[in-house]
Amino acid sequence: MRYPLLLLITILVLLGGCGTGASEPESDPAESIIGTWTSQGGKYVTFRDDGTYDVGTEPANASTEFGTWSMEGDVLTKVTDPEASSCAGITATYEVELLDDGTQLESTVVDDECGVRVADFVLLTKHTDSDS
Repeated sequence: MRYPLLLLITILVLLGGCGTGASEPESDPAESIIGTWTSQGGKYVTFRDDGTYDVGTEPANASTEFGTWSMEGDVLTKVTDPEASSCAGITATYEVELLDDGTQLESTVVDDECGVRVADFVLLTKHTDSDS
């Protein structure tokens, strides 16, 4: 009787460690913003998975601002290329939050000396091909 009881306890301990309440892994916030977004002012903002971004009046070209971006937690940092025609060489930091199941990106400026882009970056909507 001693061994079956010991076996039962061992099985229960092992199964208890497996648990069924495994939570889903959190998605990487940086992956969530990759893609093209439209601003309330009609500009297109594209974040690429290679860490580059651009802003323009059309989704695929005519960029007035371009550079690199990174995210740490909910803080987005954009470093504008010195050759860009808008906000050249300026580093900007925003706190961002995804809304409406990831279809909108709301941002709050932490630090950005380029006032021209601040208004365009307050609320972005995920761009789809049907938006064209």
